[in-house]
Amino acid sequence: MNNIFNLNDKEIQDLIDNNIGEEQIFKNYKELCRTMHIFPAEGGKNTRLQQDELRRFIDWEKVEGGGNKIRIIKKYSKPEKYNGKPIGRKKAEYLVFIKQLLIVLLVKNNGRLIKRKSELSEELSLINKNYGFCKKRHEKFSTYLGVDMMNANEVFNSVDDMIENNVSNVLNQMEKEELIKKQELFYVCVVEQPFVEINELGKIKYDKPEIIVDEYGEEHYKHSIKRKGSETHRQATSEEIKLITDTEMKLLEEYKCKNKSEIRIKGKKKDFDKRLGDTLFNRANIRYSYKVFDVYTNELAIIERWNRLNPENKLSLEDQAMLEEMLNKSVINQARKNAVNRHNNALKEPDRQRKRQEQQKKLRTTFGGKYIKPKHSKPMKPEVQARRADKKYVYEQHTIIDAVMKKDAPNIRKAVLQTMIN
Repeated sequence: MNNIFNLNDKEIQDLIDNNIGEEQIFKNYKELCRTMHIFPAEGGKNTRLQQDELRRFIDWEKVEGGGNKIRIIKKYSKPEKYNGKPIGRKKAEYLVFIKQLLIVLLVKNNGRLIKRKSELSEELSLINKNYGFCKKRHEKFSTYLGVDMMNANEVFNSVDDMIENNVSNVLNQMEKEELIKKQELFYVCVVEQPFVEINELGKIKYDKPEIIVDEYGEEHYKHSIKRKGSETHRQATSEEIKLITDTEMKLLEEYKCKNKSEIRIKGKKKDFDKRLGDTLFNRANIRYSYKVFDVYTNELAIIERWNRLNPENKLSLEDQAMLEEMLNKSVINQARKNAVNRHNNALKEPDRQRKRQEQQKKLRTTFGGKYIKPKHSKPMKPEVQARRADKKYVYEQHTIIDAVMKKDAPNIRKAVLQTMIN
């Protein structure tokens, strides 16, 4: 099954020529889509957009007295020009796939999902298992692939924002539709309940002594008590949340960064994480913190409600593999498109900069030399513009995207782990 908005005109024409004939009758629109091997869109606006695209190639009419039956009345030799507004059509399809997959996952998990953002993204096939591992080791990862580390960081930041925005939007929409209830929780990994080990005689057990040599070459033994602690993952208390946010804010001010994405772009993430981790562990035994989506519903009612609302696009648990494939391809196409847009914008930046200067000159003349903020977009930093305008930029971005997002990408985690950084 294919997403029609991920196909070019020739590919759509081939599907029609191989599967559809004039005067052919289908019991409904959904059957027409499946015969063409395309995935039917969700009802409402998304279906209308998909039908507008399909009517560029074929036309059909309802069979009188046939209920939802439709008849193909014309096949065009060449696709008609699209008269609607194409902007936003792919995004609409993308969000529908996320929504349908979330429903399937909720049903298969007894109506409740408590997942970290990265875990949920993997289950939805938005990214693969390489993603989180390589993001944490971005220096080794970029060395292994032979790409610019700043390009790798840019992919991770862009994809993180894209995924978080889309998943959050879908969850908000599903909550408004009374399909789910949700909340976002703050979790911590803490070391709790340390205890002292006891030896066979009931005495305190010490670690193996450490030998220390003083300035005169004399050996001394340093003894320390053997202690053990266990790591626990739990919801953070209000005091812990305040400590974490206050510490992060102070560090961001020190690094002169607006957010943690900027920390990664500047190549300061390793140092930032170490200082944050040391502070939190010393003050509250917190190893690290993370956010969790808690989504719950009546696992039986949700799929029935969906099918009532979308009679021509009913959902079943068997659709999971198909949905995962379609969503993975859609999100990769969007990430690739974003990279091309960044490259094209960088190529246009010199001309935009010239227009900004001309506009500012006119404004200064008009307002007696007073500085007026220009209407054009914010200037791109010279080093960013140069990197994005480089002819290898798009190739490297696509290489990175495929490695950490493609559903069937090879496992590179061991190779990345073993990569040495010069």
